[in-house]
Amino acid sequence: MTNNSTDPEKSQAIKNGLIAIILILTGFILLLKNLDLLPFEIPSYIFSWEVVLILLGTILLLRDKLIPGIVLMAIGIFSIAPVMFEVTLREVLRLWPILLIVLGIAIFLKNRKKIN
Repeated sequence: MTNNSTDPEKSQAIKNGLIAIILILTGFILLLKNLDLLPFEIPSYIFSWEVVLILLGTILLLRDKLIPGIVLMAIGIFSIAPVMFEVTLREVLRLWPILLIVLGIAIFLKNRKKIN
């Protein structure tokens, strides 16, 4: 039989390891970019505040903070979409009901987890 007390600890260790790998890779790529050692160009929006929000949202999701994670990711995605996909902000804002759908799903999943 497995020890249930170590399962959450193992899960958290895996999540922390994933966050650490992301930070290390990002730092390595930034260092290579600053030293002009990358054989390709990285778009400037990759290192923007919008991406920081998306990453923070991802970290929160990995830490089982569904609603704050989804909100941060949504703000980041809706803010960066016009730049990445060359569409107007007006076109992106037409999709705001997606936020309601995603938040509803998040609340449903969070409550379902509490019931079980």
